[in-house]
Amino acid sequence: MSDADFEMNEHPTEPTEATAEQTDEAGLLRDQLLRERADFANFRRRSYNELVEAGRQAQGDLIAKLLTTLDNLERAIESAEKSGETGSLYDGIKLTQASLSRALESVGLTPIESVGQPFDVHRHEAIQQVEQPDAPPHTVVFQVEKGYTLGDRVLRHAKVVVSGE
Repeated sequence: MSDADFEMNEHPTEPTEATAEQTDEAGLLRDQLLRERADFANFRRRSYNELVEAGRQAQGDLIAKLLTTLDNLERAIESAEKSGETGSLYDGIKLTQASLSRALESVGLTPIESVGQPFDVHRHEAIQQVEQPDAPPHTVVFQVEKGYTLGDRVLRHAKVVVSGE
């Protein structure tokens, strides 16, 4: 090796213009990769949350449809009790109603307590207002149709009669 060859590489630790550009480009690519990873993690989280919400919505829709059947079974029991027809058919209807109620409760369905409670627009739907001297104003005095919550959301508002002022 000659002295001229040695002089060209005197300071091998000093970055050249080409290596500085490569370092900058590597930094930009690293930042871009980190952003892409973060975007993908956000996408996965959003997709998961949307899937969970779709499942909750489907469950709520199915339970809302079953509430009509539960209401009809309760009406049949009331009707049989009023007419005094409490035979084996009555017992079968009562067992079916109890079984359906337990199944719905096991997935988080809870009836809304209404009578005697203050009227709450988030849980009740007032269908009538009556003068009731023995009840405080804006209190539920009669429930026409049961309301239900599923978890933390109201699935069906209770239809109620409210005392006036």
